Amino acid sequence: MPAYYAKTVGEFLDSSAQGVVGSLTEHSAFPITPEQARAWLREVEVLRDVFNQLRHESSSVADWGLLLEYPLLRLGHRIDCVVLARNTICVLEFKQTAADAASRRQAEDYAADLRNFHAPSRTLKILSAVCPGDTNATDSRLLGSAHSPTRAVILAPSDIGDFLLKASRFDDGSVQLSVQQWNAGAYRPVPTIIEAASMIYVSNSVSDIQNKLSDHANLTSTITRLAEIRRWAMDNKKFVVCFVTGVPGSGKTLVGLDLVHDPRFGSIGSGDAAFLSGNSPLVGVLREALAKDSSKSTGSTIADERDKVRVRIQHLINYLAHYLDQEPDAAPHEHIVVFDEAQRAWDAAFGKRKFGRSASEPTLFLNIMARHRDWAMIVALVGGGQEINSGEQGLKEWGAALQTANASAAAEHRWTVIGSVDTIGGRATYGGTPLWPAIPLNTDTIAHNDLHLSVSIRSHRNEVAIQWISALLDGRQLDARRHATEVAQFPIYITRSLQHAQRWLRATTVGNRRCGLLATSGARRLRGYGLGVTLKVTEMADIIHWFLASPDDLRSSQALEVTGTEFACQGLEIDRACVCWDHDMVWSPKTSTWLPSTFRGTKWQSVKDEAKRRYIANSYRVLLSRAREALIIWIPPGDHSDSTRPPAEMDATYRYLSSCGVRALEDAEALCGVG
Repeated sequence: MPAYYAKTVGEFLDSSAQGVVGSLTEHSAFPITPEQARAWLREVEVLRDVFNQLRHESSSVADWGLLLEYPLLRLGHRIDCVVLARNTICVLEFKQTAADAASRRQAEDYAADLRNFHAPSRTLKILSAVCPGDTNATDSRLLGSAHSPTRAVILAPSDIGDFLLKASRFDDGSVQLSVQQWNAGAYRPVPTIIEAASMIYVSNSVSDIQNKLSDHANLTSTITRLAEIRRWAMDNKKFVVCFVTGVPGSGKTLVGLDLVHDPRFGSIGSGDAAFLSGNSPLVGVLREALAKDSSKSTGSTIADERDKVRVRIQHLINYLAHYLDQEPDAAPHEHIVVFDEAQRAWDAAFGKRKFGRSASEPTLFLNIMARHRDWAMIVALVGGGQEINSGEQGLKEWGAALQTANASAAAEHRWTVIGSVDTIGGRATYGGTPLWPAIPLNTDTIAHNDLHLSVSIRSHRNEVAIQWISALLDGRQLDARRHATEVAQFPIYITRSLQHAQRWLRATTVGNRRCGLLATSGARRLRGYGLGVTLKVTEMADIIHWFLASPDDLRSSQALEVTGTEFACQGLEIDRACVCWDHDMVWSPKTSTWLPSTFRGTKWQSVKDEAKRRYIANSYRVLLSRAREALIIWIPPGDHSDSTRPPAEMDATYRYLSSCGVRALEDAEALCGVG
């Protein structure tokens, strides 16, 4: 969607202030209040004064581009003003009152969004500034570079011209950017899971998100295919399990959230759809974020919105408890349930401890949904290599449950299994377990490859990072090094200094982007370096604050004091992350393998059980794939006086990671001027 107003500065000055405001009003998609019209008029008059003065100093100013009210879908806002000063982009945010930290972060977010998602802006110098209405304070330093974030400065009206003139002289040999071409440039944002979920919930539609992402991933075709399967199941009275697989960050959760809001999945006679997750942090953070945004949008109370959100996003354990204990024979209200992170489904042993029933989680869900007499649909969202806890057996638990259920069911109540060719064929991907060694008897299967999401949309800078992580954890050093050469736009650094990592994160995280420290739940000796506090899944308020609190809140991830674990952050994401490595998984140069360990009492003990070894490796897989913009890996130095922190293990791990193509953070600090 183009800006409300896009002209050269010369054309702008040839128009009256009232004429420009009239053009803004005409192109607005919303009714304009008198307050908004007055704010626009003040902004236009300030800009007219600025450009009239600059035109006397340089005749080329008339050729500059000026855009007013440029919309940014991902943030749900519009940039007040963009000035194309020759080959430099200047973002100006006008405020009626004094500038505060929040307004500076807002301007920085706008600049970062243009760099990340607006094609004509990706390689150019982008500066941002806040122009308050009631202060003479100014800070007109020009910070940042063409490849690093820019801190927003504060400008009094009298200093805007000097700021723009300096910006235009960054490259004297540059050509003037075309305002028409820049305005028509592709803007393809990749929203965070929280931002996307909020857009889905508040508007009950993801058409805008799907349209923006359609060229980047097959989200739209996946959702359309699921709608077709739902119609087929309802018309033919079928019971189906659809496995939607994908790499980390490929949008599986978005598919599930869209499904429970899409009218194609809830028409008359079909029953509603429910999104179920056993991931307490994901449920808690999403519920709170959606309730806050909806309350702000609708004006209703936060308490009322929290009640509404609970209906759509339910905790899986509570759902099971209801239909196992409170209504043990009733068919669920929903004909469709979305099972998030289905690879984490627990086995019969855990079911015995949790519910007193010797049945796995897939078995319980198949039994409950089979209570419907006409049709039912389970959509299982599966992330390979994401099993991180005892009892989580991956896809093979679903395969075993389906085989057992279909062996004893009447023909009309047998489950049809639908998924990608790899899933149906029993092939494992991304460190996960296969569905089955062979398709069992009495089980019909249908292959649809658009039920696999192969492209990461979390790591919007480079999807190759996911392949790098897999090669790193699989011990495929040469493959990892090769992939590392392809992830230049997704920075991955390594350091031995936690202080350097923290300093770099603080210096490069702009606007409302989030940074944070991550560590596995088994990283018990990081406390020797002052990192003894981690997020606990039982303390939901702490997790919500860590993910949602403003950057100046000490409870926020931005404080870089409390680490998030694989349990706290699976399914969620942050923009810049530092993974803090510990002795729970170190590299052995002798055997060229990883050596997983658990801390017992006062010492590390080697892990021999294959399932537990996989859980530890997957914990690091989860953490390494949480970042959207940049990743740092901190390898502690160790301590010769502490037998639980032998330096030799950390040195070997550091050398292995370095050999996999990771760059030293200290080099990045020098490049970005961080010091």
